[in-house]
Amino acid sequence: MTPAEIVISLVGLIAGYWIVSNLIDGSSKTQKKPELETSPNAQKVTAANWHTVLGVAEDASREQINEAYRRMISQYHPDKVAQMGEEIRAVANAKSREINAAYEIGKQR
Repeated sequence: MTPAEIVISLVGLIAGYWIVSNLIDGSSKTQKKPELETSPNAQKVTAANWHTVLGVAEDASREQINEAYRRMISQYHPDKVAQMGEEIRAVANAKSREINAAYEIGKQR
């Protein structure tokens, strides 16, 4: 192979890679992102339902609330699902926000 053929091959490979990368990125940008707020499974955490989110009794002790929080957040923490698909990360992010909100309400009691 001559140096000119090598250069042409490399330029072709780089151009092909760039074209395919842009096609893949372009198609993923047009995909609809999951709607977290309108999800039927999402619930708004209130003073009335914080204990159901954490899975404790309404009159739970501070230690029970802390333990339930640690158990729940360990399942849904965004760092644990960082390598998973985008939809799973979005669900885990929404669930961890819900757990954190419930914990904030619960620890004030």
